[in-house]
Amino acid sequence: MINKFIKWQEGHTERMRKMMGISHNTHLWISFVKGLLIGLIITCLLTGCASTKTKVVEKAPSLDAIGKVLGCVFAPASEECERMREESKNIKEEDFCTDDGCPEFEKLAK
Repeated sequence: MINKFIKWQEGHTERMRKMMGISHNTHLWISFVKGLLIGLIITCLLTGCASTKTKVVEKAPSLDAIGKVLGCVFAPASEECERMREESKNIKEEDFCTDDGCPEFEKLAK
């Protein structure tokens, strides 16, 4: 069965080459270029012809502080909230930013 198909294909290819009036060498070059074009088309279809730009992803901001505050809203008696209350008592009032400016920035500006 396969031998019969191979003989048919050889005969068909030879008939088409003679019908077009081209040499064996020209026929081989046409087949080569056709193979390249089909390979290029298949590659474009599989890759979507899209450019692959890599996007630089920076480190996501931490939502740790928001989570702690919300945790204290719903569970004010937790150990974490108690620890945060104790830490906030040690902060001096002059360390906070006011309408006149921030002490931290004033120290850096000097």
